Amino acid sequence: MDFRLGYLGGYCDTYSMNNNKPEPLAVRVEQAAELLGLSRPKVYQLTDEGRLDFLKIDAARRIPMDSLREFIERHRVAARYE
Repeated sequence: MDFRLGYLGGYCDTYSMNNNKPEPLAVRVEQAAELLGLSRPKVYQLTDEGRLDFLKIDAARRIPMDSLREFIERHRVAARYE
């Protein structure tokens, strides 16, 4: 897979530099799982529970890239400095 989530606040430069294409608007569940470092069944569970937004196009689910970024931001845990 050539694209990455990159910086949460902007578009992914890695994807456009490697492919001369814009970042995809949405990805397959398998791709979302790889980007998040989760299993495919876990991503399906998150979408079924309403914790991760997705698009339903006929039988296909697609996960918008902005939904992946929002999901990460909601689950970010601040580092503690001692």
